[in-house]
Amino acid sequence: MDGNRAYIIANGRPPKLHVFDVTDPARPKCLSTVEVPVGATLFAKGDRVYLAGKTTFAIVDVSDPKAPKLLGKLDLAGQTEK
Repeated sequence: MDGNRAYIIANGRPPKLHVFDVTDPARPKCLSTVEVPVGATLFAKGDRVYLAGKTTFAIVDVSDPKAPKLLGKLDLAGQTEK
């Protein structure tokens, strides 16, 4: 949650980040969805959602919640300790 927005990752194929308007908690409204890394966890702060997967890190701009934009993605395969 961040303000009147909620962010949820649905583990489908592919997994997707759903952006919800929760101004009226009794009637949340899905504003958009965007693909995310497999196994991603998220942290939301302001207009950014940070996603960390097993081998990928990504930053999504959600300043326009109806049209999220991928700002950057870093492939970490082979770069993390086991």
